[in-house]
Amino acid sequence: MIELRVQLRLSEGRPPSGFTGLITRAAFLGWVGEAKPALSTLLHGGYDATKKKRSFYSIKPLWIEQGGGYTFSVTFLDDGLAQEALGALMQSPHRSLRVGGAVMEATSLSIRQVDVAAVGARLAGQTSLDMRFKTPTYFSVKNSPFKVIQPNLTLLFTNIANTLHIARIESTPREKIKALRAKLGITGLDIRSIMTRDGSRVYPGFTGWVKLTAKGLDNEQARLLWRLAEWAEILNVGGGRTAGFGVVEVSSPTKRQELGQQAQRAYKGMDG
Repeated sequence: MIELRVQLRLSEGRPPSGFTGLITRAAFLGWVGEAKPALSTLLHGGYDATKKKRSFYSIKPLWIEQGGGYTFSVTFLDDGLAQEALGALMQSPHRSLRVGGAVMEATSLSIRQVDVAAVGARLAGQTSLDMRFKTPTYFSVKNSPFKVIQPNLTLLFTNIANTLHIARIESTPREKIKALRAKLGITGLDIRSIMTRDGSRVYPGFTGWVKLTAKGLDNEQARLLWRLAEWAEILNVGGGRTAGFGVVEVSSPTKRQELGQQAQRAYKGMDG
C-alpha cells in the first residue's frame, strides 16, 4: 500500500476555501492525464476491461501546512496503480496544477509505504476513541435512495471491512462486526449536516466529532476495533472517498487529556 503526498505553493489566484475534495481530485486526475489519459479515466471510475477491476484509492484533499504551503495526498490500495500513477506524474511535462480558481506549482512528491501488519498498533490499549470527521461524510445503504448522514458505527466499520476484503488485504466476517458493534457506544458527539454541490449534483453529509467507548471486549475484538479505526483514518470512510469525502482523524481521549494536563502543569510552573 502506497501513499503519494504532493506539496504545492500558490503561484496565481486565490487559494480555494471550504471543502476542496472535488477540485483536488480534478487537479490530480488532470495532472495524471497529461501523460496517461487512459489511466486518468480509470482513476475517475472507469472500468478497466483488461484487468477486470476498478481502481482503489482515496484522497486527502488540499490543506494548508504550517509555513504557508499546501499539501494533498492519494492512498492506493493497489500497488500497481500507485506505480502507474507515480510514473504518469513523473512523465508529465508540467508541474502547474489548476486547483479551483488557483494555479499551484508542485514543489515535491513523496512516497510513504503503509505497513499493513502494523495498522492498529497506534491505538492499542485504548477503550475510548475520538473520531473527527474532517470532511463531509455519508454512507450508502443497499436498495435505499437515501444517504445516511450520521455516524452509524455498523455502516462505518462494515464499509471499511468491505473495502479491505475487496482489496484482498484482510477479510472480517459480518458476524464479528455485529458482535463488536454490540459492545460499542457513542458517549459524546458534536456533528452537523453539510451539503456539498458540484454543478447540479448535491452530496449530503456530516462533519464533526464522535467519542466511542467500548466495554467488555475480548482480545480479538479489541484488536479488530483498533485496526478498523486506524484503517478508517488511512482510507477515509463512506462514499466518495476518491473525491476526498470521509476523511477521519482518530485519536485517544486519554492521550489528549494527558497532553492537556502536561501543558497545564507547564503553564502553572511558568506562572509560579
